[in-house]
Amino acid sequence: MKYKVYISGAITGRNLEDARADFAAAETLWNTLGIDVANPLKNGLPSSASWNEHMKADTAMLWDCDAIHLLPGWELSRGARVEYAIARESGMSIFFSNADLVTIKTFDHINAVCRREQIVRVLQIIQA
Repeated sequence: MKYKVYISGAITGRNLEDARADFAAAETLWNTLGIDVANPLKNGLPSSASWNEHMKADTAMLWDCDAIHLLPGWELSRGARVEYAIARESGMSIFFSNADLVTIKTFDHINAVCRREQIVRVLQIIQA
């Protein structure tokens, strides 16, 4: 099975186009590295669906992933906090990012801070 990363961050209460741009940038980063991505903005539901409907679809996508990538400001989002708790408690690798750096935490307590271009090497170590 190919490694897959779920993108998580604030959506509700934000300008939807800004959220789409942030999630698309993260998706492009992972796809450029050859990593499959689960993007909750592509969960198949219309934006008019309820928060509960979105969370049900989104967490189903999350369970199919090996890791979660938390975008800046994720901690302000109720949904992203739920997704983080699922990832943490189930032992997924967790990627926190800002503009230049990605911090990685794994269930095995491997912690690393790296530049975006170093992610591939860190993923090789995690998957070994």
